[in-house]
Amino acid sequence: MSYIKKLPGNSGLLVSSESNRPVNLFSRSYGFQALTLQEVTKPVAAITALLNGLLPASTPCDSWPAHNADPHEKKIYLISAGRFDTFRITDRLYTGTGCGPDIIGLSDLFTDIPGRHTIEVDEDATVHCLPVSQAKRLIERHDLWKSASLVLTHALMHMVYRDESMFGKSAYSIVRTRLREYMQSRERYIRQKISIGAFIQQTTPLSRKLIYKILAELADHGHIVISRGRLEKIVRLPEHY
Repeated sequence: MSYIKKLPGNSGLLVSSESNRPVNLFSRSYGFQALTLQEVTKPVAAITALLNGLLPASTPCDSWPAHNADPHEKKIYLISAGRFDTFRITDRLYTGTGCGPDIIGLSDLFTDIPGRHTIEVDEDATVHCLPVSQAKRLIERHDLWKSASLVLTHALMHMVYRDESMFGKSAYSIVRTRLREYMQSRERYIRQKISIGAFIQQTTPLSRKLIYKILAELADHGHIVISRGRLEKIVRLPEHY
């Protein structure tokens, strides 16, 4: 039996009841830098291994599962090609963009809790699916648990990135991060006629008024270039503003 003991200095100690000797668990003085989106690297080899093991037993999804899914049968979705957006179900908050190859729904291998997110795929995406129970048997048969763990870890690190870029940050810091995200997929957002202001509104809890105030100030000072609502160029984004 062990317990957490709070000590001065913002350190957490794990104290073993057998030896009564403390072991340092964490300290707020570690000085980690927040994750960047570039550091959240997709485990392509693991995804490929899973696709090779699961695709032969899957069936094509001609339309996204929201329209034809059996509510009593959870499925794993295999996205071989194409882009997709992820939204939080509770409030439709946009949480990220992905592209194939990728796999959606692996968390259902381990929990019966209903999913917290929904996916919207581009029309030209290639998507297959198979029941979770069948996917689990195939993963066991082909010894793919390590690959599944790597894919789930990538999803977890993306959530960490979202938390670190959103919570406890100033409004400007949040907008600054979203400006960079927009530029990474700029051509796609332009095709979808999503302006930079609308993108930030979809991806943050910030008010429309505050978002457009920050964008206007950045544009007025020459830090960004916006034309007809579209972000054309990032010149330089100050660390603080």
